[in-house]
Amino acid sequence: ADGQDVEQSTEDIAQAIADYSDKISSSNMPISSNEVEHLRHVTSEAERRKSKLLGGLNYEIGNYLYIIADLKSAMKHYELALKMDEAIYGEDHPNVAAYLNNIGLVLQDMGDLRGAKEYLERALKIDEAIYGEDHSRVAIRVNNIGLVLKDMGDYKGAKEYLERALRIDEANYGEDHPNVAIDVKNIGQVLYKMGDLNGAKEYLERALKIGEATYGKDHPNVATYVNNIGSVLKAMGDYKGAKEYLERALKIDEATYGEDHPNVATRLNNIGHVLMDMGD
Repeated sequence: ADGQDVEQSTEDIAQAIADYSDKISSSNMPISSNEVEHLRHVTSEAERRKSKLLGGLNYEIGNYLYIIADLKSAMKHYELALKMDEAIYGEDHPNVAAYLNNIGLVLQDMGDLRGAKEYLERALKIDEAIYGEDHSRVAIRVNNIGLVLKDMGDYKGAKEYLERALRIDEANYGEDHPNVAIDVKNIGQVLYKMGDLNGAKEYLERALKIGEATYGKDHPNVATYVNNIGSVLKAMGDYKGAKEYLERALKIDEATYGEDHPNVATRLNNIGHVLMDMGD
């Protein structure tokens, strides 16, 4: 094969891996180490050939690292992706919005809420200009800003953003879509923070119902919904019910991630608090 054929072959492989990795990452399930090594190899080849796919490949590696909670390394790859694609496509491209969004998520997890908000607001501005105010991508950005506001203690502001995300997603997908479940769950968490436990429980139970219908009863997203209901029950003083829900969340996450994942530690901690309240 001549150089052009080799280049095209590399591009095809890189695109296939990027598409596959994106599919796995968007489902919030970990991909295998072999798949990541393959992705790294193609990224190195893309870098050698100065491929336009290099930004996207760094983004996919960043997604994997984010899922396994290696935030510092994820940030490095997201920033590389941002720098590369801004140089190729300009500052207002949808790829740039995606990278800004994920840098914002990493900053949020690192505790830099002000920085996270700035990156997420920039991503939102780009996507609103490209897609309009009622697009599903816009709902993602709006939702993420709402969650940062929640972490900042601005529950009223968070609720407004999250309710906007819910309206957009219901209009685009209907009332029983997994994106709607995420929106409903997030509103439920804010209501919990605001002290509206009955409202929180209602929203969280709706999220669980959608999640189970979509993914089955043993998916990590379902574990999140189950865990949140357990927290509400604990706040209501229903310790027996809380323990049942929290133990179910732990069982799902141990089966999904293994015993050493941060999610599992969180579930164990939550159960521990309930046992203390029960005097056990």
